[in-house]
Amino acid sequence: MQAGGTKCPPGLCCSLSGWCGATEEYCREGWCQSQCKSNLTPHNNSLMAKRECGYQGCYKKCPPGSCCSRWGWCGTTEEFCTKYFCQDQCAPPPAPPPPPPYAPGRCGMQADGRKCPPGLCCSSSGWCGTTKHYCAKEWCQSQSKSTTLTSFVIESLLLNGTVSS
Repeated sequence: MQAGGTKCPPGLCCSLSGWCGATEEYCREGWCQSQCKSNLTPHNNSLMAKRECGYQGCYKKCPPGSCCSRWGWCGTTEEFCTKYFCQDQCAPPPAPPPPPPYAPGRCGMQADGRKCPPGLCCSSSGWCGTTKHYCAKEWCQSQSKSTTLTSFVIESLLLNGTVSS
């Protein structure tokens, strides 16, 4: 109903926001409050949240990731979020920052060749540390005080004919 319960002129539908018109925005089920035309395809009610927003809903906001349609409903599809249909929160939410690719303290082949901070060695299992389990040439893959991965591989090949980890 319009202001004061006034009905729309014959042939027009009354939208949820109280305006008269003859298009889908006024007459479609779920968008129409009275004098609705039944020959229009019913609106998919699963798209319509039960929560109002924008000026029709006392300027309440939609949940994060939703848009407020020009009819005051929250949703995530084009009926809510496109420039023509949206009144508030129209921009898609920013994507969260990507997680770090590797846990802190990871290094070497297990972390795309990432190096340890200065003074630490990278163990054969890909962790940074300072003890012999990180820095001894048989356990170190890089940044050893006594060897590097390259010299360790060459030495292993010359002495054993194979590389062991």
